[in-house]
Amino acid sequence: MLDEPTAVAAFDLILRDCVDADENDVLLLVFDESFAPYRAAFDRAMSKRRIIANEFFLPRQSQLRWLRAQRDRRTSSDSEQSVIGLPIPMKQALSVCDVVLNFLGSGADTGPMRRAVLYGPRPDDARFAHEPGLTDESLILISKSDVNSIFIESELIAWALGQARQATLITWLGKVKHELHIGMNEWDNVPLMSAGRILGGSWGNLTPGETFCCPDLSQIYGSVVIDGSVPGSVLGPGDELVLEFEEGRLIKWEGAADSPGLRLIKKTCEDARHNHDGNWNVFAELGIGLNPAITELTGSSLFDEKARGTVHVALGDNLAFGHPIHSQVHHDLVVRKPTLKLDQQLLIEHGEMCLDAFKVKRQSLSLDHPPLPRGVSVFLRTDRLYEQGDSHLLRSKRGKRVTLIRMASGVTNYAIHLLIKELETYGDVAIEEFLDEHPHFLDVPTERILALLLHYRVLAISSVPREHLRDTEEA
Repeated sequence: MLDEPTAVAAFDLILRDCVDADENDVLLLVFDESFAPYRAAFDRAMSKRRIIANEFFLPRQSQLRWLRAQRDRRTSSDSEQSVIGLPIPMKQALSVCDVVLNFLGSGADTGPMRRAVLYGPRPDDARFAHEPGLTDESLILISKSDVNSIFIESELIAWALGQARQATLITWLGKVKHELHIGMNEWDNVPLMSAGRILGGSWGNLTPGETFCCPDLSQIYGSVVIDGSVPGSVLGPGDELVLEFEEGRLIKWEGAADSPGLRLIKKTCEDARHNHDGNWNVFAELGIGLNPAITELTGSSLFDEKARGTVHVALGDNLAFGHPIHSQVHHDLVVRKPTLKLDQQLLIEHGEMCLDAFKVKRQSLSLDHPPLPRGVSVFLRTDRLYEQGDSHLLRSKRGKRVTLIRMASGVTNYAIHLLIKELETYGDVAIEEFLDEHPHFLDVPTERILALLLHYRVLAISSVPREHLRDTEEA
């Protein structure tokens, strides 16, 4: 059992650094009996910060009864798109909170309830921390993680994923090479970060160390070897699972008959038929682990997917990420020491991060984007911008997740900031007029910055009706 002073310090870090909670916030604690060992330490941390929590206790058996009742009400025609409902008192509690700490226990059978809490109503600026199955290990890991370093790398990788047109995941089974080709959505689909800091209007895991995206399903094909872990099990030699995808759906799977991975896939498929879940086999997520404090895989997806140098693919639900696929499952499947390329540029090579080229690319603005159009007026999409000190960051809100990404680095980043401040004084402005008045910002050509802002979808051509330019994330 974790000693109480260490547990108190971990909860204090969570309240201070992860969700930025104070005595003026309405904080909601959602938990079950698995949280009991940590209750005293949590209360001490709350008292230290003068925070009073509203509480919603959901025993595991009550969750299962509620889920059964909800499923019994469904029909085959609405089951794939319907989300498990919540008890009315919980909806009311969620709708008025500033901060949510979701400490329900882990387990696939109660997963729909955890996801229902995620999808529940809450204020637009609420911070939602989601940590299924809190353990001694998770609290220790949270306290030992270098959140600042993880955040910097996570943001760079989010930028790298966002500018890519295609990712190629390379894995091996013996001497047989497997390639999974993954079409990307560029800046129409800004990647998400789980770096330990939960922004207003967003949710995330407390265990930091992941950047991920939901790719273009129509352009996903090929095969991948899962050799790290699946929910509930670490995979050893002989347990490898080979998955084949076509147009974003799993169509074939192979593995040893008694392997944990194959058992998981077969059971998920059987349960899906019984529950009328037609989306269990959808490619829901491509994720990259970044946390060096996670040195061993455990079978817990919450940790394993964040181990540095791993890649995971997920099957099933991505509704919580602001995407349209609803399923009763979300299985993160972890690959050890993969190779991952973005537009043929190495991002990971056999489990080692290769970030230098992307740092240079971001600083130099050497992006492959169309030339700046002439004879048109442009305006800023302020809904995609966030001002922070001497920087303007790309802001994306998709579903109930918020991402902030620097569009460049160094002097270039400051030049972008100055240009945006100037554009704010114009409203709509003809490109030629703006270039004549401002040929450079610092030593960076204005034409280059404007082309970049168009590439990021931060700048829009005014001839296009503005109502059609709002992000799908805001719908």
